[in-house]
Amino acid sequence: MPNVLERLAAATLSTVTAVALASSSAVAVADVRGPDVSGHQHPYGAAIRWSSAAAGGAKFAFVKATEGTGYTNRYFTRDFAAVRSEGMVRGAYHFARPTASTAGAVAQARHFVAVAGKMRGASDLPPVLDLERNDGLKPAALIRWTAAYLKEVKRLTGRTPIIYTYPAFWRTSMANTTAFAKHPLWIATWGRRPLLVGGWKTYAFWQYTDKARLSGISTPVDMNIFNGTRAQLKSFARGSGYAPKKTFVPRMTAKLSKTTTRPGSRVTLRGTTYRAVAGETVYRQGYWSGKWHNWDKTKVSSKGAYSFSIRPTKKATNTYRVYIKSTSKHTSGSSPSVKLKVS
Repeated sequence: MPNVLERLAAATLSTVTAVALASSSAVAVADVRGPDVSGHQHPYGAAIRWSSAAAGGAKFAFVKATEGTGYTNRYFTRDFAAVRSEGMVRGAYHFARPTASTAGAVAQARHFVAVAGKMRGASDLPPVLDLERNDGLKPAALIRWTAAYLKEVKRLTGRTPIIYTYPAFWRTSMANTTAFAKHPLWIATWGRRPLLVGGWKTYAFWQYTDKARLSGISTPVDMNIFNGTRAQLKSFARGSGYAPKKTFVPRMTAKLSKTTTRPGSRVTLRGTTYRAVAGETVYRQGYWSGKWHNWDKTKVSSKGAYSFSIRPTKKATNTYRVYIKSTSKHTSGSSPSVKLKVS
C-alpha cells in the first residue's frame, strides 16, 4: 500500500533491501503468502497475469477497491474476479481518508461496499480498512471516525472487518488504543518480525516488504504472510473467524553442507522456516540413547533462516534435526532428521 512508504522508507530502507523477495528460497518453506495490489501495479494499463502469480506461489491477494468517497480503482473488478478464478483466496481493501465528521466515515463505508460487494463468497476474506493517514485528526476524533466506519461496514456486510496499519501510526495517530483489538490485524513491519500494537495479541497477516517480485506482476509489489496454514486461510475466508492461538506448526528444513566427514572437520547445518518466527530460538538436536537432546541453539534470522556449525570428534553416524518450542502463536515443530557419517 504505497502510502506506508512515505512514512517508513527512511527507517526501514536498509532492512528492506536485505529481505528476500517472494521467489527466494528463504520463503519457499511454505509460508502462506500473497500480494496486495492497486492501480500502481498496472503501469500504462498493463494487466496482471494472475495465473502466473498463482503458479509463482501466491495463495491469496488483496485488491484496492476504493479511497475516500471519490476514488474507485478502475482495475478492481477485473483483478478481484481473476484472483478467485485462479483458485486463490481474495480480499478487498478501502484506503481511508478520515474526515472530521463520522458521517464521512459512513459515506466511505457505503462507497466501499457498493464497489466491493458484501464479500460473502467462499473465497472472500473479510473487508479491510487500510488506516495509515490521520488527515489532521487528533487521536480521539480518528478513533471515533474509525469506529463509525467499521460499524457501518459490518452492518452492510455482516462481517468483522480486518484492520491494516503500521506500528508508528497506531501508536501516535491512534494513541495506541485497544478499542479495536477484536478485529483481525494486518500489520506492516517491513523487513522485521511482526510488531504488535493496540492490545492485539497476534496478527492475521504480516506485510513484510513492498519490494517483492512476483511472476505476473510487472512492478515491485507488497508481499504478505498469513499467520496460519492454507486450510485455516480458506476457513477464515468462509467466515469461521480467525483463531490466533497455536494456529500453525512451523515447517522446518535441515540440510548438511556434507553428509560424510572426518573427526575434527567442520560441517554446517542450515535450514529455513516461516518468517513469522523470526527472532525465536531454534535448537540443533541430536538423537542419542533413544531420545532427542539439545546440543546447540541459535536465533531465526529476519529471512527465516538459521545455521549451526558442527565439529564432530568421534567416528560415528550422527542423527540431527532442528527443533522450535511451542509459543502462544504456534505449536512446537521440527525438521526432518539428517545423518552425518563421521569416519
